Formats: sequence, C-alpha cells, structure tokens
Amino acid sequence: MERSSRCASRSRCRILSFVLAACIGFAAIAAVIAGKHEHRHYKQHENHQQHRHHHRERHHDHHDHHDHEHEGGGWRPGRYNTRAGPVEGKLNVHLVAHSHDDVGWLKTVDQYYVGSNNSIQVAAVQYILDTVVEQLSLDPNRKFIQVEQGFFQRWWRRQPKDVRRVVRRLVKNGQLEFTNGGWCMHDEAATHYADMVHQMSLGLRLIRRQFGQVPRIAWQIDPFGHSAVQGYLISALGGFHAMFFARADDQGSGEWHCDLPSNILLLPLLLEIGCNSGGFDAVFFARADYEDSEARYRERTAEFVWRGSETLKQQAEVFGGRLYVHYLPPDSFRYDTNNWDPPVQDDPELYDYNVQERVDKFVETALKQAESYRTNHIMWTMGDDFAYSNAITWFRNMDKLIHYVNRDGRVNALYSTPSIYVDAKHHANESWPLKTGDFFPYADCPHCYWTGYFSSRPAFKRYVRTCSALLLAAQQVEALVGRSRLGRGGEGAAVAGEGRESGAEELEEAMAVAQHHDSVSGTAKQHVNDDYTLRLYRGAVKASSLLTEAIRCMIYRQSEADTWQSQSPLRQMPSSQPLSSPSPATTSPLMRALGKRGAAAAAGAAGAAGAVGGGQAARSSRSLKLSFEMCPLSNISFCPPSQTDLQDGKVLVVAVYNPLAWARKEIVRFPVSTADVEVMNASGAIIPSQVLPDTLLLPTTRSFLIQAYDGPDAEPDAAAGAEPGGAGSEALSLVFWADAPPLGVASFFVLYKYPEGRTEERVKEGAEQEGGVDRRVLGDEPEAVGQDNGMHGGEEEEDEIVIGGWAEVEGREGSSSGSSALTLSFSRAQGGRMTRAVLLKREQGQGEAEGGMGARGEVPSAKAAAAAAAAAAADVSIEWAWYNASDGKASREASGAYIFRPTSPDPVPINPPNSTASSLQVVRGPLVDEVHRQVAPWIKEIVRVYKGTNYAEMEYAVGPVPVDDGFGKEVVVRLSSSLASNATFFTDSNGRDFIQRTRNFRADWNLTVTEPTAGNYYPVNSGIYLHDKATDLSVLVDRATGASSLNDGQLELMLHRRLLHDDHRGVAEALNERVCVGRRGEQQPQCMGLVVAGTLRFGLHPHTRSDGGVGSGEVEEARGEEVVEAAAEWRRGNIQRIFSPLQVAFAVENEEALAAEGGRYTWHIPGTQDSKPVGSTESMESRETRESRESVLSMQLSGKGGRVMKEESSSEEERREEEMEDEEGGGAEEDKEETEQEEQQEEEEAEEAEGGREGGVADSFEERTSKRPAYELPRSVAIITLQELHEYKVLLRLAHLYEAEEDPLLSQPALVNLDRLFAHQEIEKVTELSLMANQKLLKMRPPMKWRTEQLASKSEVHEDVNAANKEVRRMQALNSTEGPFIVELGPMEIRTFAIQFDD
Repeated sequence: MERSSRCASRSRCRILSFVLAACIGFAAIAAVIAGKHEHRHYKQHENHQQHRHHHRERHHDHHDHHDHEHEGGGWRPGRYNTRAGPVEGKLNVHLVAHSHDDVGWLKTVDQYYVGSNNSIQVAAVQYILDTVVEQLSLDPNRKFIQVEQGFFQRWWRRQPKDVRRVVRRLVKNGQLEFTNGGWCMHDEAATHYADMVHQMSLGLRLIRRQFGQVPRIAWQIDPFGHSAVQGYLISALGGFHAMFFARADDQGSGEWHCDLPSNILLLPLLLEIGCNSGGFDAVFFARADYEDSEARYRERTAEFVWRGSETLKQQAEVFGGRLYVHYLPPDSFRYDTNNWDPPVQDDPELYDYNVQERVDKFVETALKQAESYRTNHIMWTMGDDFAYSNAITWFRNMDKLIHYVNRDGRVNALYSTPSIYVDAKHHANESWPLKTGDFFPYADCPHCYWTGYFSSRPAFKRYVRTCSALLLAAQQVEALVGRSRLGRGGEGAAVAGEGRESGAEELEEAMAVAQHHDSVSGTAKQHVNDDYTLRLYRGAVKASSLLTEAIRCMIYRQSEADTWQSQSPLRQMPSSQPLSSPSPATTSPLMRALGKRGAAAAAGAAGAAGAVGGGQAARSSRSLKLSFEMCPLSNISFCPPSQTDLQDGKVLVVAVYNPLAWARKEIVRFPVSTADVEVMNASGAIIPSQVLPDTLLLPTTRSFLIQAYDGPDAEPDAAAGAEPGGAGSEALSLVFWADAPPLGVASFFVLYKYPEGRTEERVKEGAEQEGGVDRRVLGDEPEAVGQDNGMHGGEEEEDEIVIGGWAEVEGREGSSSGSSALTLSFSRAQGGRMTRAVLLKREQGQGEAEGGMGARGEVPSAKAAAAAAAAAAADVSIEWAWYNASDGKASREASGAYIFRPTSPDPVPINPPNSTASSLQVVRGPLVDEVHRQVAPWIKEIVRVYKGTNYAEMEYAVGPVPVDDGFGKEVVVRLSSSLASNATFFTDSNGRDFIQRTRNFRADWNLTVTEPTAGNYYPVNSGIYLHDKATDLSVLVDRATGASSLNDGQLELMLHRRLLHDDHRGVAEALNERVCVGRRGEQQPQCMGLVVAGTLRFGLHPHTRSDGGVGSGEVEEARGEEVVEAAAEWRRGNIQRIFSPLQVAFAVENEEALAAEGGRYTWHIPGTQDSKPVGSTESMESRETRESRESVLSMQLSGKGGRVMKEESSSEEERREEEMEDEEGGGAEEDKEETEQEEQQEEEEAEEAEGGREGGVADSFEERTSKRPAYELPRSVAIITLQELHEYKVLLRLAHLYEAEEDPLLSQPALVNLDRLFAHQEIEKVTELSLMANQKLLKMRPPMKWRTEQLASKSEVHEDVNAANKEVRRMQALNSTEGPFIVELGPMEIRTFAIQFDD
C-alpha cells in the first residue's frame, strides 16, 4: 500500500494523531493511578499475610501438637504451614531456591544435561528440572528460580503436553520464576557487549514466546568480577529512559517542576513511556573483591544503586546486591542428598531430634546477616552448583524450617524469589549508596587476584571473536537475501528465528554457550574447552556455507528476477533485476583485459565466443555457477583455493563482504602459492598489489598445525602448489587495498602474471581506462619483495631503519591516502627493536616529492621525519618478557586458569635491549613495509605500516612456550613510550565505555597493595590507551586479554599463558594447552605446546579534546586545513573494523568462462533517490531557509567521512517533494550517462572491428554500482544486529559508538534514516523493542526508581529533563506505520527495532 493512501490529508493525519494521543493519554493516566496504588496494594498484601500468619499460628499450635500425639511423632506430608509472606516489624528471611547450572565447566554441556561422566562431578540437569517441577506441583507455596535457558530449552523440547501444561501453570502462579533469562550466565570480562546482548536475547525471546513472561532480575552470581557495561545493559538501554521530576531551587521556592514539552498532547504519552527503562529491576552477584566485600558488610553498603555509565548517568541505574554467603545457603543449611549438613529431624520418636537447635541456629544466623544489610529483609540463597537433583530433600527441609521458625516467632521465614525480595526492598523507601564503575579486578584473598583468566586460552578467545564476526555477517546476508531464497525451507522449530530455520542457528546457539563464564573465560577443563571449540566449528561451517551462498546470490546475475523479489525481505533491489543481453560486439573492460592474456588464451576465448554467437554466449554464461568457500586457516597460511596454481588459465575470484554500514577501504590479505600474480578489479583494471613472505611460523610448525586441523594425511605444501619440503614451500601472502560498499560485496580477480611485456600492455590499457593513471604492478621492480640483508640502499652503514610514510602514488584506487602517515624507526644495534614513532601531518599543498615516498619506496630518516610537520611523536619501543608463574609451594596460591600470581613483580626480559641476537628481515613495497624479527626461538614479531595510514600492526606468533625448565610462563609484550601518563590509563568495558584506571588505587576502598602486578591488571576486549597532555598511545586487540600500565608511558598486554600447576579454584587442572596429531601406526600422538598467533594494532595520535580544538570534518576541510584524525575517532573506527572484519570468500574458475560471464560482481544496497550527497551546498542552503520550521537537527557524516549538519524535512509532503526533485535531477544525469555509454559502445565496436576480434560478452563484470552513492550510517553509529525474524520482517539494533564528550563532533546525537537504509523496500511498520527484543517498548511497565544517598546535581536534573523531551520528539517518528522513519541515537545508546516490510 502506498503511504499516500494511508492518510488522505494532513488535517486527517492531525485528527488521527490527536485521537491516538488522547487514547494513549487516558491509558497512561490509568497506569499512573495504578502505580500510585502499588505501595498500598503491597501494604494490604503484607498486612493480610501477617494476619493470616498469626491466625494460622494460633490454629496450628494445638493442631500440630495433636498430630504429634496421635500419629507417632506427627510427620505427615502437607502438614507444614508454608504460606508465610512478608511480616511488618519482623526480620523477613527470603528463602530463594535455585540451582547454579554451568553450561559446561568440569563436564561438557551435554554431559551436565544427561548426567554422564559422573566420575568428575555428579550432576544431571534433566533430573533437576524433573524433580523440581514435581515438587513445586505438590505445594502451591513452594518457589524456584530457573536461570540458564541453554538447559531449560533442551528439557522443554522433550516434554509431553501434560508436563508443559503443568509448567505453564507453575510459571503463571509465580512458583517457577525465570531469572536472568539468557542462554547462559555470561562472563563479564572476556565478552563483547554485542555477544552479551545476543545470548541474552536468544533466551529472553523464547521465554516471552513460550510463557509470555519478562524476567525482572539479573542473576549474575558466579562471574569473576562485574563490568560497568553489564550494569547498564540490563537497565536503561532497554528502552526509553527515565524522566526525573526533581527539585530545582533556583529561586529558593522549593517547588517541584519540570520543563515539559510545549505540545500538551504529548504529555499523556510522556507519562506512560517517559519513565520506562525497559531493563531489569535489579542485579545480584556473589563475587566481589574481599576488601570491597568486607567494607560493604561493615558499612551496610552491600546493596546499592549501580550507575554503570558516566555518559548515561541516572538513565543507566539499577539496584544491585552482593550476596552474603556466595550463592550458597548459610553454613549447616545445605540439603543435597550427598551433603553432610544436618536435616531438620522433627520426629521425637527417632534419634537426633533437632527442631529447636535448627530454629535457634536459623535465627542466630539470620540476625547476624541482618547486621550487614539495610531494611528488615534479607535473602538466603538455598542452592548450589547443580543442586536439586533430588528436589524433595531441599523442599522438605525448607518446609520444616518455614513452619518451625515462624512458629517460634522471632523472625519470619518465607518461600521467595529475587523479584519478591526486590519489591520488598523497594517498598521500604530506603536511601541507598551509589556505586559507579565496575568490580574489577576481583581477589578473594590478599594474593589471589583473578586476573589470569583475562588471558587464559588466548587461541579460544580469538576463535570466539572470529565466530562472532562470522555470525554477524551471516545473519546480515541472510536478512538481505532471504532464507527462502537461500533454500532454508519450511517452517521449522527454529530457536533463533521466529519462522523458517536459520542457517546461522547452530552457530548462534554455540556462540551463546561460548559466552558462559567458564567458556570464553578459559576456565573449563581441557576436554570441555575442546567441546566448546567443536560446537563453534560445526556452527561456523554452516554459517560459512550460508555466507558464501548469499554472496553468490548477491553478486551473481539471476535470470529469474521474480525469485529474488518474492522471497527476500529486502526484495526490491535493483541488483535483483536481470541484465539485458548485450549485442555481440559489446565487450567489457574485464573481457578486454582477459582477452589480452597471451595469444593462446585470446584465441581460445575468441574461438569459443565465435562458435556459439553473441546471444548464445550470453545465455550460456548464465550456467556458470561459482562455488565460493572461505579459509578459516589463512592465519597459518593455509588456504587451498587461494593457493591454487593459476598457470593453467585459472582465475581466483575474491569476493569481499563488508558487514559495516560504512564504505571502507582496507587491506585484504591471504596466502598464495607464487609471487607471479596480479589483481584485477571488477572494471578490468589492474590495481596495485604486493606479495610478501610470510615468516610468522616455521615451516615445520605450520605443517604440524595444518595436519592437526586437516588430519595427519594432509599435505600442506602440495596444497600450496609446491613440492613437499621443496624450495617453494615458503609461505607467501598477497595484499591489496579493497574498496567495499556498505553492507555490500566487491569482487576482485587474482591472475597469473604473464611475462613482463604482456603485463605492461595490460597495465597501459588499465591506465587508459582509469584516466591515465599509471598503475604499477608488483614485480616490475626487482626489490618489491626482498630481504634487508645489508646489501642494498646503503642501510648497512646506518643503524636506523625507518618504515612507513606516504603512499607512493596518491589519490587513486588501490592505494590509501590520508591527512597523516605513520613512520616507525628501528635500531639494528638493539636487535631490530622499535625505538620511535612519528605521525607525519601533510602540509597544505604538499605533494609526494615533498616529504613523501621516493620512486622505490624509500622512507625519510628519523631526522627528516622530525623536520617535517609532525602531528604526534614519541619514543616508543616494543619489549617482550615473561612472568615466572608461582607454583604454590611457598604458599597455597599458584598461578592457574583463574589466578595470575607471578613470583616477582618484574618479568624476565626476552632478548634485552643490548642484545643483537634477533634475526632481522626488512620487506619494502608499494603498499606496505614490514620488519620481521625473531625475538626468540619461540617468538616471532612482524611490525608493518601500510603506506599512507596513521597506524601500525604488530603480528606475532608465541609458542610453543618452553617449560622444560620447570617454570610456568606468562608471556607479555610491552609498548614503552616517553609519554608522561601520571599512573593513569584507560581500558574498555566489553567494547563500549573506556574506564579510567589508576595504578594501585580503588575508588571504593583503601587498597592494600599485596600484588603490585596482578592487582593492576584489567580486562581488555577492544583496546587500552594512555596519554599525556598532547598525545595518545593506543593499542587495539583482536581478542579479549588482560592488560595494564605498570609504569608511566607503558602499556603491557598478556598474550599467552602456559602453566604447570592448578590454582585450586575448582578446575583441578593446569593450564597447559597442547596440540596433538595422531599418526597411523603410532601408539601415542605427537604433541607440541600451543602456538598463539594474533595481531595488535597501535597508533600515536593527537589527544582528543572535548573543547573542539582537535577534530576532523567538513568544517575544517572547508577552511583548507589538513585535518589529522584524533585519537578517539581513530580508536572507535578501528575497534569497529576489527570487530567486524571484511569477510573474504574464494572461487576458482577458468579465464574464458569468466570472460564470457554475464554476472554481476559488485553488489550493495543502493542509495536513496537523493542525487545530492548529504551535506552538499544545496542541503546547507535549504536548511538555512527552513530554520523556522519544526525539525530534528543532528550532526551527521557525509559519504566522504566528514561531518555535516543534516535536517530532516518536517512533513511528509516536503520530503516527497524533495525526493521528486532529486529524481528529476537524477534522470537528467542518467540520460547523459546513457549517451556517454552509447558513444563508448560505438568506440568499442570500432576498436573491435579494427582489431579483428570476434564474439561478445555482457559488461556486467564491471562495477555496477548505483548511479547514486549507497547510504551510509553516520560514523558514530554501527549495526550490531541485522537478523531476519521471518519473511518480510527483520530485527535491527543500532549502537552509538561514542561516549559523551569523547569527541567534539562524533559524540553528538546522530540520525539514522531507516527509509534510506532500506531504500528499495517499502517499510510498512517500525516497532521499537527493548534492548533484548523481548517486549514492545510502548507496552513495558515503568521501572523502579531508587533513592540514593548522593543527591543529583542541578545540571544532571536538567539533563534528564532535556533527555525526556528528546524522547518525545524521537518517538513521533517511530512505533508507527507512518514515515519518515528517522532514528536518533544519543551517545552510548543502543536501540532495537522490528521492521516489517510491505508484502
């Protein structure tokens, strides 16, 4: 249905809006009135429970005594009074029955569920759920909380209908309460926030679908420390934030007031949704630092209001509590069958009758605990790991406790849940202390810092991050192409989706399990970790298949256009249209380029084309079905398709998918078998490339790892196109710059490079096509790939080696050119150690001859670099070392999977600065310079700088770590600089906020420094940085790890751990990872210690200042200034690129088949009808003439990356008029382009006639992008979820990437136009959801508001009022069927939408 038909006139729309607002207003008023009765209702309920309790107490005293007299002790089921509720004036002890069920730890997740492998641990979750449901159904007063959906959903799928009916009744009655609700209880140190949200959403959506329930309490009782992001993900980010009515005392009047919107019609709506956080009401956990816990118990601050974000402030507050006895019952009240605590024995005819003793102990313990908590309510967690396998032992004893304790009368005991407990706390109207920041690091004794697990199992942590990126990309392309089109048939029992089975479902579940606090943390037993890895691998295989099939569909021309249109949720894409068959004489640049690849190849292609004719050639080309595959082992230089021998007329097709909604130019790197290759883009032009020696792994190590993965019979050398063990077995990598459209695919072709004369001819033609730019090809110069052996360039006489700088040829495709370029200096005298970093700034009008690269890629010396304009400079060195892990003999505490405890605060240096033992190799080329350094026999370091970029990479391989000397080793790398950081540094919190850390300091208590190294380690998921007044030194990581700054100007990251002792925290196994290969005929497999390979990205940048003194954008460019990217902008952009890397797939095909192919090899979501780029002069002028109109004003990014002001039209008619004007202008441009194409076609026909070439092919291998640029999100916004829910409906999550005042421009609110994002699909409806996508935002209940001891400042009050007003404006464009659908995101905000497309 057209939008114009939905509302006949603007006046009618206004009337409908008025009626809607009025209706919603009445509902809101009713909700507010109901809310006012909440405390009264609670009070009445409490009084009623108290009255009923006293009545029953009087009634049952005699009745129970009568039972004892006449029934031989009186024990009879059902005779215990368990109907107690909260009692005013007494200490209320809330008994919360729970079982903490790890989704893998000592046993695998399957073994835990079915109850196998009990020699390790007796645990069977299926029996826990069976017996709990049975026992709950026997007494309506009993209660139990279920946490891990990963187990519950397995059990639920296997239950018959009658059991399901019982469970639904228990849930409805409040006896079975879902708490937390995620697939697992995720870790909070080694998890990325997107993965945390996804695993929580997976479980919560199923609970809502199956039971209609929304969990209220976060139950994070076992993670080993708690992150600030966890605090606010479960609170305000789920929906609209609170509107606070606060006292503003400007005039001293003492009146309460609030700045309300001028449009009074919005007031009722504000009353309903303005106070909605959309998250959990509270979070409970059991682990906090021992000194922190002691202080909180002593000061009665164990329960508090937690503010997790300094950006969101009050909008991100949640009630938090630290449990009293871990998550166990108090001592002597544990009732598992195999427990030694005494049961309540109430039969006087039997020995050991102990009712009074148990009651006295209960009362004593409760009163003691109450001394540490506020109000007359305390919680006892009645459970343990895998408790309730025989639930009757727990419930029978709790029945007795409640009965006899309440009959005693000193305290009141009741069956409860965390939500009942929180309601009681809220009803008390207490003032609570305010907690900010996080709870890291965690220590449970003076020498027991749980900071080792930040880095435990680094290879697995990397694999989790890799699978996370794969899952994100697979879900995106599945949504873009459609499950039906990808062959995901029929309605199935999809777990992740709501309709057809998703090809990414298995990986989604495996990733959810991997977020468990004993999985990605690296603290499970080895066989369990192997199981986690296997699950990820199996899911990744299916997701890779989905991704490659979707890529094929996206870039390949389809003759059946209706297939795309009818089955894709985004079906109306121009790329879905079939391309018309060209005339026989028409050829594309790609065909012309391929046609000149030698006389034989040309003759063969021409003969084939002439034999079938033009029309048949085009038709036959459609039968070509490229089969793409991915290379998960490219990190160890093993990729069979990319290492195919291309000398037999084969072409390697490289498809690059960009999962970011920004256009990006990045280096693509993969293994090849020979240096005699070159790269062609989709237009048929040769682009610069470079082949590099890959020396990261020794050939023997590489071969061993490939066999461990691919089987003992694998032949890695043969797969690489070389004879096993021959000279050609050296690993090589090909690199080139790839331009990829937002959420789109770009294709490239790797060809065998024929003799130089033939190559030069093709390069010349490519230069003619691209405007006369000379495109130099790697291999034209003898030193493009080489080794610095002191025999060339005169460098053997100089100690200093300098790499990096400007690109050789600026401003053309296939190269990178920025306003700044990094150079690094290395010292031969120090064994090739890096010594200095300089960020060069391009001066106004500076060309390549001035301060740039020479013709052969030489880099200016450090002195020359210093003479040039430097945006930032510092002495920076890279140092390697290892900590000697404590073996626990001198004391009980050893380094293990959890704990990091070095024997000395100073690590053992590896290859100290005065050493010259390092093996050094320098590689230079047109795209990248590298310094390869063998730091130790088991450590290899490659530092590289891509020309024209402002950062460097350090690729490393560590291992096998030697332990023959009997010392466990914890390997670190240090970047030491001359920056004065004043004991302060910053680490990210789950990839979101950066939190300031101060060495040897805690904000919440006076720290006793017992472990100066381990006590200053913090978790890092994305990056760590420090700065002085002018410069930032930043390091970004490719996986979660532990890091610190133990000295000013120095950043230290732990990259590997190989330990020989257990730390006695439960896993009972040393962290000694090995890789083994079992060979035929051998009794024992061959094993070697784990080798960890990875990449750190680091840079030196001007420090970001919130006063606007440093920044980049259109404003500065308009003044003619060369803008240097500031530190915050570089960090945030690169963090997102690392988290969502380009996904590369490969296919091998014959040249002649590709030359005749009519497919489309570049695809993206086209832009809007607007032919003018965002931020053009016309847009700015029109904005100035419309200042008086009501509008939404925001900082937005242009397609080139600069920020401009963008205003959305205030009415539907104006928006459509602008679009029509843009369409008319665009049509004129298209006519002009068609004329130019016709002229070019005539020239090509004449050229073909002159050259005598025969046959013809379609020109669709050319880059067929939209006539207008693809829509890009602002550079401050990222898509963290794009997932198909069912046909014509997708789930979209958008995240603002910046904190408040982090960047003067990018920290501003940003606008996202959903109409433009999904430009070629009509949006029927947009519904905003909670963060976890388990409830509609407008229907969510108001959140609890907690009074804190710290009064809000006046500025914070006004900020909240202004934020609430913005919420009202923002809501007018959403949650409706009327566009335009424009989303505003404030700093650090995440918003979630269900988008329904017109079917």
